[in-house]
Amino acid sequence: QQSVAPNVTVTVEGTQLSSNESVTVTRNPSVTANVTATVPIETLTIMVDGQQRLSITPNESTALETLRLDLSDGRHTITVTAATNETTTVAGTLLKDTAQPYISYTSPFQTSSRGPPTTVALENASVDLAGQLSDTTGVKEVRIDWEYEYQFAGRSRATRERYRIPEPGRSFTQPLLLGVGDNEVTIV
Repeated sequence: QQSVAPNVTVTVEGTQLSSNESVTVTRNPSVTANVTATVPIETLTIMVDGQQRLSITPNESTALETLRLDLSDGRHTITVTAATNETTTVAGTLLKDTAQPYISYTSPFQTSSRGPPTTVALENASVDLAGQLSDTTGVKEVRIDWEYEYQFAGRSRATRERYRIPEPGRSFTQPLLLGVGDNEVTIV
């Protein structure tokens, strides 16, 4: 009998799973294993964090199985193994992150677990807006929108600025030059 390893493709919510990259999801995902072979597939197994979640014996040259996973937030290892007279294994990492990022502000004010205050009075126009970031999968970007409305020569004027901090890691700092009076700052 000819010795040919089965071809295995694994997708998580439609994104192909590979050993070099992780797939991030924000809800309990569906994992799909698509197996093709030139001889009957003896077994197809899906493991999550070393625990068997599915094991079937298709005894056909194709198998397509979808499994909905109930997972906790964090990093999980998915391993799919298909066997004919040879074995093919596809393993990758899935990150489940259902919680929004959290910012603990450190400057020009400090926050508690209740979040930032709606109004802050400052004595200096030049400030550093800074905070510590926490998130299961990491923050991709911090966006700061600043808006200042004022009167000049009897007319209403507005100044707006958007700051982007890509891949900030676990903290960020953005210098701001505020106007006299009310300034609106939104952090996303």
